[in-house]
Amino acid sequence: GVNNKTAALKVTNPGYPGAPSSIKITKSSEGAHLSWEPPHCPAGNILEYSVCLAVRKSNTNAPTTDGSKTNTPANVAFFRVYCGPANQAVVLNSSLSAAHIDTTSKPAIIFRIAAKNEKGYGPATQVRWLQDVNSLSKFKK
Repeated sequence: GVNNKTAALKVTNPGYPGAPSSIKITKSSEGAHLSWEPPHCPAGNILEYSVCLAVRKSNTNAPTTDGSKTNTPANVAFFRVYCGPANQAVVLNSSLSAAHIDTTSKPAIIFRIAAKNEKGYGPATQVRWLQDVNSLSKFKK
């Protein structure tokens, strides 16, 4: 598989947009509301943004008693939850219910946001949305 850490630290290629910055995530009744600033170096017009959510690859309906199996990076995939020209998006609770909860430090949901211009997508900004352990049960139905 691809090493996600090297992809996130990729040096900006000439002509491609930089990474979005100043990402803000707020909770709403519908899910998570994300907003961000356009790249400092857009290298042309930004055509669209892409927001990806880290999700568990092995979706089983049975509750896992041992979370260690689902925390390995091999079980995580990034699923696009938004694609469009606006620098904001709402990720619905239905999508968040499939989210991979990263527990390497504090429980968090991981998003990646990238900008696209005429040449293509630039590097993504990865952000961790810290979760209250008590509120996580709401997503898991």
